[in-house]
Amino acid sequence: MKCIPFFSFFILFSCSEVSKNSNQGANEITFDTDTIYFKQVNIGDSVTTTFVFHNTGTQNTKVNNVGSTCECTIASYDSSTIIPGGSGKINVVYKNNKDTGNVFRAIVVETNTTKVLHTLFLVGEKKSF
Repeated sequence: MKCIPFFSFFILFSCSEVSKNSNQGANEITFDTDTIYFKQVNIGDSVTTTFVFHNTGTQNTKVNNVGSTCECTIASYDSSTIIPGGSGKINVVYKNNKDTGNVFRAIVVETNTTKVLHTLFLVGEKKSF
């Protein structure tokens, strides 16, 4: 159960409004969705998905870091600067290594925007063959 302490840490920080910039609306991103649902994944199989975001602010935006709540979930991102009106992607791979049951994984995205932390969710079901 290594996932529980990390999950608690990320949720604690992602639920608070963290502000880095006093210019409200000047530096913002908007995700197409913050939750991606998948049906079922067999033991040993993976789910690969992408979260798309858009720079809806008036200043350049950058993703500084991405973390997940479990070793079974790997997130990657493009660290290049996103100009106003531009878009970027957070790629996520979930690997079902064992067990069956429900999947609820959080991916925390740290940016240079007014709201520094953004939480994304991957939800589905693990099953045996």
